[in-house]
Amino acid sequence: MSAISFDRSGGSLASLDVWTYRGDEPTVIQWLGSIRLGHEGHQLAAKAARRRHRVLALVTVLVAVLAAAAAFVSVLGPARPWLQVCAGTLAAVAATTALLHAAADDADVIATHQRAAAEYGDLRRQLEQAILSERITDDRLSQIRAEWTRIEEAAPSLSYRTTRRADDRPRSGGHRPVRSSATDALLSETPQTE
Repeated sequence: MSAISFDRSGGSLASLDVWTYRGDEPTVIQWLGSIRLGHEGHQLAAKAARRRHRVLALVTVLVAVLAAAAAFVSVLGPARPWLQVCAGTLAAVAATTALLHAAADDADVIATHQRAAAEYGDLRRQLEQAILSERITDDRLSQIRAEWTRIEEAAPSLSYRTTRRADDRPRSGGHRPVRSSATDALLSETPQTE
């Protein structure tokens, strides 16, 4: 953290001390990692909900087709009680899966996860841009923290499994600490193990 001065009047000594943070500070990097987890976690959650929605729809259609086929065969062919029981059971299963499909409200779940992923992605890009500038003011960190809190409160929760999957995804190099002259000296002074 350092204080920098701005000369606002073109030559006078009017200065304004503003506390700034380097882009490679541990707290800023941890924030970026947490925001990345939210971004990728909500992308994975939307993808999983979409996949579950499609699989349940496919199962519903297949069971309904089998129930209809069993019903037609039992009506058109010789009387077989087991076929009528099978047709009735398949029809009940089709109705149950259709009810599950309708009650799951997957479209809303998918939309909320996609919205949260988009908001986390925007916040992630804002923080990455601030890191690239190598100077982040207290005011800017406060704005990012307030936006992050708003997104967290509005976003649906993520399961532990989804969070772990997002954390295990390969990371792009954009969030790694930025090497600079201020940190190079510290890195070169680390003791070497023999």
